Order: sequence, then C-alpha cells, then structure tokens
Amino acid sequence: MRRSAVAVILVIAILCAGSLGYFAGISRQTATLVSTKTSTTTVYERTSTYLSPISSPGLQLEITLNSTTIQYGGALSAKVALLNTLPANLTLTPNYSSIISNWEGNDFICGNAPDWGEKWALDGFAVFTGHFTAANVSSAGSQLILAPPVGFLCISRPNPHTVVMLPASDVAVAKYNVSGLPPESIQTLINASTLSCAKNVQGGTSCGDLYGALFGYWDSSGPEMSLQDANVSSPHFHLFPPGQYTIVAEDQWGNLSAFAYFQVLAPTGYKGSTTTASSGVSSVTLPCGSPGVYCGGFNITSASLTANGSYSVLRVSIQETGNSYIGSATVYVNGTVIGNPPASEYEPPGNIPLDVQPGQQAVLVLTIPNSTITIRSGMTYSVLVYGWEGPQGERASEGDQTTVNIKAA
Repeated sequence: MRRSAVAVILVIAILCAGSLGYFAGISRQTATLVSTKTSTTTVYERTSTYLSPISSPGLQLEITLNSTTIQYGGALSAKVALLNTLPANLTLTPNYSSIISNWEGNDFICGNAPDWGEKWALDGFAVFTGHFTAANVSSAGSQLILAPPVGFLCISRPNPHTVVMLPASDVAVAKYNVSGLPPESIQTLINASTLSCAKNVQGGTSCGDLYGALFGYWDSSGPEMSLQDANVSSPHFHLFPPGQYTIVAEDQWGNLSAFAYFQVLAPTGYKGSTTTASSGVSSVTLPCGSPGVYCGGFNITSASLTANGSYSVLRVSIQETGNSYIGSATVYVNGTVIGNPPASEYEPPGNIPLDVQPGQQAVLVLTIPNSTITIRSGMTYSVLVYGWEGPQGERASEGDQTTVNIKAA
C-alpha cells in the first residue's frame, strides 16, 4: 500500500427523500481493514461489573461487560483485570503452573508457546456454555475455544521472577533475572475476545483480536488450519447459539475467582440449537430496529472506474442497509488507499468523513492521479470500501467492508 500523500478530489452526495447535501475534502484520519460481520445486531445496555472477593494479599479480580444480553449474531465487549486494592506496592512471586496456563491455549493464538503468556498470565479467563457459580463450576465441562487452531510463529520471552503491582491499580511491573532485560510495565487488563484471521490490504494475513469482542467460538476438535482459512467464514467457526454463558476469571495463584454472565437471544424464526439456560431465565426477541438494537451494514449499489489520461475517476454508490449510520470510510483500489493514508489502519475513523443516515445512499466520486495508481482501460480492479458505523449520536466504531470488481472504461 502506498503511504505517500496524494492529491484527490472528492465529491460525496448524500441522497435521501428529496434532500441533497455535499461534502468536500479528505482529512488525514485513521481506518482499518479488519473485517467485522455484516449486519451484526447488538443490544446496548449499561456496563456491568463483576468483582471477586479481596484476597489476603489485597488482590481482586474484575470482569466488565458492556452488555449482559445480545442478539444471536451480536457481539459483546468483555474485559478482565487483576487489581491491587492496597494503597502501596504489592510484590508477588508468579506461579506458572496454574489453571489459567491451560486456559490460555484456548484463549490466545500464542497461548501454548513456551515461556509466553498473555500479560505474564497474572490473570486469565474461560467462557463456558451455561450458568455456573463457584458451587458448580467444576461441572461446567470444557471451555469454549476462542482462538483458531493455526500454526503460528510466536515470540518467546522469559518469565519474570518477581511482579510488583502498583498501588490501587491494575498496572504491574515485571522484573527479570536476565542480564540486560530491564523491568517492564503493563496493565493486567485482558480483552476477552473471539480471535480469528483475515486478509489485509497488503495482501497478507492478520491474526489475533481483530474484532475486539466476543461473538463466537471454534471447534474443539477441528484440524490445524492455515492462516488464510482461519476466518469467521470457516465451517469450523460458530456464532454463539442462543442461551446462557458464563465467563470465569481466576488469578495466577488460584486464590480468586470471578463470574460474569451474558445471554444470547434467539431471533424470530431461529431453528438452530439453543444452549441450556438456568432455571427461571426467559428469552425475549428483539428484532433489528427495536429500541436499543442496531443492525449495521452497507452495500455497493453501483460503481464505475474511468481512465482519463493523467488521472482516473472512481464513482461508487453505497447504501446503508440497517438502522445505524456511517460516520466515515476509506476506499482502496487494488489495495492502495485513495487519498491521504490513515494514520493507523486499526482504529476509526476512516479518511473520508461521512454522515450517512439509516437507509440513505452516498455517492463517492474520487479523482485519482496516476501517481497514486495508474488505471488502464479494459483492466479489472478490486475496489474495497471500508466503513465505520454505529448508533446515531455515538462514535461510529464498528467496522464493515464491501468489495466490488470493476472493469475500467
């Protein structure tokens, strides 16, 4: 992908019920080519926090969810942290043989690599199907597999011999018995997320926490997969079926446990399997468009690409198909970003500011100098539009992409 700034003329027309507005210019912003599932439905609720008791050294586990209920096909943000509740430093000796060392192999792509663990494995988590507490978690069975079974070259690193938790925080400082390796500081905060791989615009494959959310799991007995095949379209990947789920967090020493719960709701007409829910929990259906339920998605309705001497003209019409709005976008032709490149490819917004309301159509007309990419008549080009969507009035931070192949005129 080219990283040099280029001159681009942009006209965006927003078409809706007789109104017509125009925007001009491209600002240097940020974008990502990490795909999320199209038309994902999420029920937004108040943040819920679940705490463990405080251990005798002064540690406490915290699980934070952005929702306790999502629609089937929706996504959930879940974070796990180990906290020092004391107003002073707390020095700890790590235990590398705890249960969370086993959990990590299912939660992280590099979880099974020798001497390598997420956040030094001070805290860890597992997701189970069903509703469990400390009294019956031993009967929960196997945890759900959140990381795809891929062969991945991971970086080996030494384990710290001492960890110091800073006062009243989730920040830890690791100290190593390795010459030349200085102390290292990091938060114990972990994103409990579904991991996967996806093709990036450079033509390679990115793997890891691409979506920043929990939304499904991988087959426990599936074959080792290539990076190219370990995407969420794989037959070995499954969205969470409707039902109850438990997130269990533990500290490295096995002294603390915290339990958090979320429910996946069945949509109207759902005929798939449903997980077993706890007694007394009823399920309700919240279709797309209900209060608090946002279904994002957009399509390319038409596109053309015309070579014209020293420049070319790309015209793309996109249609918002849910009840979210599109706040920004980035356009790529054969993997080359059009306009000033985003400062980052993994955070919103895109480099083209938009304000496309639910159901509206936007027409993007971009003039592309040959210094950016030379378009030749008769050749076919891949045009990718990556948009950032969200509920009206909130930051558009859910990524979605759509692609079309165009034969240049």
